[in-house]
Amino acid sequence: MRSEPGHRPSAGGEQPDLGELLRGASHAMRHRFAELLSPWDVSPHQLRALRVIAANEPLRLRELAELLRISPRSVTEVVDALAERDLVVRAAVPDDRRATAVTITAAGRRLLSDVGEAGRANSADFFNKLTAAERHQLAELLGKLTAGERNDRTGQFRERRARNSR
Repeated sequence: MRSEPGHRPSAGGEQPDLGELLRGASHAMRHRFAELLSPWDVSPHQLRALRVIAANEPLRLRELAELLRISPRSVTEVVDALAERDLVVRAAVPDDRRATAVTITAAGRRLLSDVGEAGRANSADFFNKLTAAERHQLAELLGKLTAGERNDRTGQFRERRARNSR
């Protein structure tokens, strides 16, 4: 009988591969979330872009590409898809006619709210396999593992943005 990587039975007290277990759980969550998004006809990467725009608007396309860590060409495709559905709007940057900034629309905010509510219910369903104490412990452990990772990148971006706007 074959088993998935990270899900091998421990022989002789061997520790399971935590990285593989975490990747497996993450994969399951991503798959569930992608399915959850189908009624809104939005992809996970489009939703991520919409969240970043909402948190940092108005946002130049170059800045959005930086925050998403994708190429400018890819960010243009994502923004095109969001604009086509009236979830975001583009506008010229007043002090730089060559630059374009993007902001979220009321429809985009509604979508974020609706998806957020459905996502919380989806997560609750996924994590209900754990007791309340286990969920609390998992939250603490994951917080400890990821402390500073995302906040460092966003903080650096915001500092650079503040310096450039002076």
